[in-house]
Amino acid sequence: MAWQYQNAVARRYLTDLVESLRKLHRRHTIALLILSYRRLEYWIDWQAGKHGIPVAAVESRGTSTRCPICNLRLVENGRRKMSNPRCGVSNDTNNVVGGSVALPAACR
Repeated sequence: MAWQYQNAVARRYLTDLVESLRKLHRRHTIALLILSYRRLEYWIDWQAGKHGIPVAAVESRGTSTRCPICNLRLVENGRRKMSNPRCGVSNDTNNVVGGSVALPAACR
């Protein structure tokens, strides 16, 4: 679909996530390593490159706590809900991350 509309693929750097695994309890570390973040990162880059789609990797720091519209820090308002009283954004953390990753990638 990105190729059809001549768009790029935006993704977060996953190295911070992999590095933070070392600080977790051993049981949690094993469960998260099964997901193989580095392999997923490589596969996304490889598939995009195979089809000629540019990939924009964005720093992961602040993507789930910053507003995608005005870049202010979001306030937690319930389980996995974030809101910004200034601009009225209120969404699930996954949707906030999507917007926060797409904006810096579009500026590149």
